Amino acid sequence: MTSQEEKDIIKDFIDLYRDLTCLWDVSSEDYKDTSQRKTAWGILAEKLKDLDPNANELSAKKKVDHLKYSYQREIKKVKESKNRTGSAASEVYRPNLWYFEHLSFLEKKNNAKRTGVDSLMDEDENDERNEFIVSIYLFIYRLIE
Repeated sequence: MTSQEEKDIIKDFIDLYRDLTCLWDVSSEDYKDTSQRKTAWGILAEKLKDLDPNANELSAKKKVDHLKYSYQREIKKVKESKNRTGSAASEVYRPNLWYFEHLSFLEKKNNAKRTGVDSLMDEDENDERNEFIVSIYLFIYRLIE
């Protein structure tokens, strides 16, 4: 497998994680549903098998933790470079992580929560979209089993 193929799989893995809000969005009602979360981790594990044939729910969780840790480390470097006394805009750290932008939904969610900014979609539209996405993934997951 080429490096580009691995990157594509990881990008798809991140996109899938983003769509499974029950795994990361604490404000979502689905976040509290343990059976839905377990199923979602299983879906992520199936995707991870494209990269590692022995992948399971635990390895999917570890992969997500690693991706989030690396992302947070880059965020910290950016913030620290902005806080340096007298640093010009050209001196602000630019993240080197190739998937940094793919995980930006985590930071945008945090910023929206902190400032009280609501989504452009109303809550019902957002819930319907999430339910639809999860139902598709559940359908696919059941087909794979």
